[in-house]
Amino acid sequence: MDAELEEALRRGGVVWVGLDGRAPRPVWHVWHDAAVHVVCGGGEQELPGAAGAAQAVVVARGRGSLAGRAGELAADVERLAPGTPAWDEVVPLLVAARLNAPDLDALPEQWARSSVVLRLRSAP
Repeated sequence: MDAELEEALRRGGVVWVGLDGRAPRPVWHVWHDAAVHVVCGGGEQELPGAAGAAQAVVVARGRGSLAGRAGELAADVERLAPGTPAWDEVVPLLVAARLNAPDLDALPEQWARSSVVLRLRSAP
Protein backbone atom coordinates (compact mmCIF):
# COMPACT_ATOMS: atom_id res chain seq x y z
CA MET A 1 0.00 0.00 0.00
CA ASP A 2 1.18 3.49 -0.83
CA ALA A 3 2.58 5.31 2.25
CA GLU A 4 0.55 8.48 1.58
CA LEU A 5 -2.67 6.49 1.32
CA GLU A 6 -1.92 4.59 4.51
CA GLU A 7 -1.22 7.86 6.32
CA ALA A 8 -4.51 9.35 5.07
CA LEU A 9 -6.42 6.24 6.22
CA ARG A 10 -4.68 6.25 9.59
CA ARG A 11 -5.20 9.94 10.29
CA GLY A 12 -8.58 10.57 8.65
CA GLY A 13 -11.85 10.25 10.53
CA VAL A 14 -13.95 9.68 7.43
CA VAL A 15 -13.46 7.59 4.31
CA TRP A 16 -15.71 6.91 1.34
CA VAL A 17 -16.63 3.24 0.96
CA GLY A 18 -18.29 1.56 -2.01
CA LEU A 19 -19.26 -2.08 -1.56
CA ASP A 20 -19.53 -4.58 -4.43
CA GLY A 21 -19.67 -1.88 -7.10
CA ARG A 22 -22.06 0.49 -5.31
CA ALA A 23 -21.32 4.21 -5.26
CA PRO A 24 -19.02 5.17 -2.35
CA ARG A 25 -20.62 6.70 0.76
CA PRO A 26 -18.89 8.62 3.57
CA VAL A 27 -18.42 6.64 6.80
CA TRP A 28 -16.45 7.15 9.98
CA HIS A 29 -13.90 4.44 10.62
CA VAL A 30 -10.98 3.23 12.68
CA TRP A 31 -7.66 2.28 11.12
CA HIS A 32 -6.19 -0.73 12.94
CA ASP A 33 -3.83 -3.55 11.99
CA ALA A 34 -3.45 -2.29 8.40
CA ALA A 35 -7.22 -2.26 7.77
CA VAL A 36 -10.22 0.08 7.80
CA HIS A 37 -12.92 -0.95 10.30
CA VAL A 38 -16.49 0.36 10.17
CA VAL A 39 -19.74 -0.29 11.99
CA CYS A 40 -22.99 0.16 10.08
CA GLY A 41 -26.70 -0.56 10.29
CA GLY A 42 -28.82 -0.95 13.40
CA GLY A 43 -29.08 2.78 14.02
CA GLU A 44 -25.49 3.49 13.01
CA GLN A 45 -24.27 4.82 9.67
CA GLU A 46 -25.91 3.20 6.67
CA LEU A 47 -23.76 1.34 4.16
CA PRO A 48 -25.97 -0.55 1.70
CA GLY A 49 -24.82 -4.09 0.99
CA ALA A 50 -22.64 -4.34 4.11
CA ALA A 51 -24.05 -7.65 5.30
CA GLY A 52 -22.99 -9.63 2.24
CA ALA A 53 -20.26 -7.60 0.56
CA ALA A 54 -17.07 -9.28 -0.62
CA GLN A 55 -15.21 -6.35 -2.22
CA ALA A 56 -14.92 -2.66 -1.43
CA VAL A 57 -13.32 0.49 -2.73
CA VAL A 58 -12.07 2.81 0.01
CA VAL A 59 -11.34 6.42 -0.96
CA ALA A 60 -9.38 8.66 1.42
CA ARG A 61 -8.40 12.29 1.40
CA GLY A 62 -5.38 13.57 3.23
CA ARG A 63 -5.19 16.18 5.96
CA GLY A 64 -2.48 18.60 6.97
CA SER A 65 0.48 18.32 4.63
CA LEU A 66 -1.42 15.68 2.61
CA ALA A 67 -4.56 17.82 2.20
CA GLY A 68 -6.35 17.41 -1.09
CA ARG A 69 -4.52 14.28 -2.13
CA ALA A 70 -6.87 11.38 -2.70
CA GLY A 71 -6.01 7.72 -2.57
CA GLU A 72 -8.02 4.65 -3.37
CA LEU A 73 -7.76 1.15 -1.93
CA ALA A 74 -9.26 -1.99 -3.40
CA ALA A 75 -10.21 -4.06 -0.36
CA ASP A 76 -11.49 -7.47 0.61
CA VAL A 77 -14.40 -7.30 3.06
CA GLU A 78 -14.56 -9.41 6.20
CA ARG A 79 -17.56 -9.32 8.50
CA LEU A 80 -16.46 -9.61 12.14
CA ALA A 81 -18.66 -11.87 14.24
CA PRO A 82 -19.54 -10.99 17.85
CA GLY A 83 -17.56 -12.97 20.39
CA THR A 84 -14.60 -13.66 18.10
CA PRO A 85 -11.08 -12.46 18.92
CA ALA A 86 -11.21 -10.03 15.98
CA TRP A 87 -14.49 -8.54 17.28
CA ASP A 88 -13.14 -8.29 20.82
CA GLU A 89 -10.04 -6.48 19.55
CA VAL A 90 -11.72 -4.00 17.20
CA VAL A 91 -15.05 -3.09 18.83
CA PRO A 92 -13.47 -1.24 21.80
CA LEU A 93 -11.53 0.89 19.30
CA LEU A 94 -14.72 1.66 17.39
CA VAL A 95 -16.54 2.52 20.63
CA ALA A 96 -13.74 4.91 21.60
CA ALA A 97 -14.02 6.64 18.21
CA ARG A 98 -17.83 6.83 18.23
CA LEU A 99 -18.97 10.43 18.68
CA ASN A 100 -22.23 11.53 20.29
CA ALA A 101 -23.44 8.11 21.42
CA PRO A 102 -25.82 8.36 24.38
CA ASP A 103 -24.47 5.21 26.11
CA LEU A 104 -21.01 4.07 25.04
CA ASP A 105 -21.07 1.09 27.41
CA ALA A 106 -24.12 -0.35 25.65
CA LEU A 107 -22.70 -0.06 22.12
CA PRO A 108 -20.95 -3.46 21.86
CA GLU A 109 -24.12 -5.34 22.80
CA GLN A 110 -26.25 -3.13 20.56
CA TRP A 111 -23.86 -3.65 17.63
CA ALA A 112 -23.80 -7.41 18.23
CA ARG A 113 -27.61 -7.50 17.96
CA SER A 114 -28.31 -5.13 15.12
CA SER A 115 -25.21 -3.83 13.32
CA VAL A 116 -22.45 -5.11 11.07
CA VAL A 117 -18.78 -4.57 11.85
CA LEU A 118 -16.55 -4.81 8.78
CA ARG A 119 -12.81 -5.10 8.27
CA LEU A 120 -11.68 -3.72 4.88
CA ARG A 121 -8.16 -4.91 4.08
CA SER A 122 -6.09 -4.31 0.96
CA ALA A 123 -6.87 -6.95 -1.64
CA PRO A 124 -3.84 -8.95 -2.80
